[in-house]
Amino acid sequence: VAKYSGMDVLCHALESYTAVPYTLRPGGRPESPTVRPAYQGSNPISDIWSLHALRECVEYLPRAAADPSGDDEARSRMCLAASSAGMGFGNAGVH
Repeated sequence: VAKYSGMDVLCHALESYTAVPYTLRPGGRPESPTVRPAYQGSNPISDIWSLHALRECVEYLPRAAADPSGDDEARSRMCLAASSAGMGFGNAGVH
């Protein structure tokens, strides 16, 4: 379970980080943030969350996968990475 959920975190973070930038979305950049669609493409806020999740995955996913029931630090940090990836994904949307 640790391996598969860790890969899910990694994929969500990658997808939101590599989404089309909101300034390049079809129709151009919205005139006001209030008229942006909910899933607007990558943006500075989604990038912060996605990069945090990616960095955590690089450091802690191998450890969590190697010792899924014994490395509490790796499991905790991957839990945090999942939350960060979700916030990035929720702000950027998908391809």
